Amino acid sequence: MGVIGKRVVLIFLVVLFLSPVLISFVLHYIASDWAPWGTVNKGELIVPLRPLPIGTLTLQTDDVVSPTRTTWTVMFVVEGECDKDCWQRLSELRQIQKAMNKDAGRIRRLLVSLLGPWSDDAIKEFQIRLPGLVVGHMSAEASKLLAMESEKFRSGLYLVDPRGNLMMVYRDRQPGKDVYDDLRRLLKSSRAG
Repeated sequence: MGVIGKRVVLIFLVVLFLSPVLISFVLHYIASDWAPWGTVNKGELIVPLRPLPIGTLTLQTDDVVSPTRTTWTVMFVVEGECDKDCWQRLSELRQIQKAMNKDAGRIRRLLVSLLGPWSDDAIKEFQIRLPGLVVGHMSAEASKLLAMESEKFRSGLYLVDPRGNLMMVYRDRQPGKDVYDDLRRLLKSSRAG
């Protein structure tokens, strides 16, 4: 092999090994709005993550999770009384948590009212029908502040990561299987919580 052949091989090897670096640079800095074509999550990611201001949330029942241990939280936010659809969704969330088997302890279910505190009768009914459900409320000012931080915030179903960030939102009529699939995937790949 001559000098020209050796140079061609050297140039080929340099191009071969530098091309992935060059492509990643272009995709990251120049084509920053490019994203892979498909995702596996069923909920809508909240980008960037928004911290859930803990001071704005008042818990009305004891949290069954130790304060020193963090968990994934499925937060169901409602704007009024808990009607038939609300009860159905809460029951579905309990079934999802039970279906996680050994990982069920890594999940907390939280029901939040945007219209002020729940009545004592409502809290008793929640505790009887849905053991382990944490119940709380946000003030109207806090929910408005949160709405300004995130245009996605409204009544609905949210996943909150162990660090307290709103990370995923689900549409009102989205099936519970979608929540289950996302939670299963998150718990499998995450050591947090």
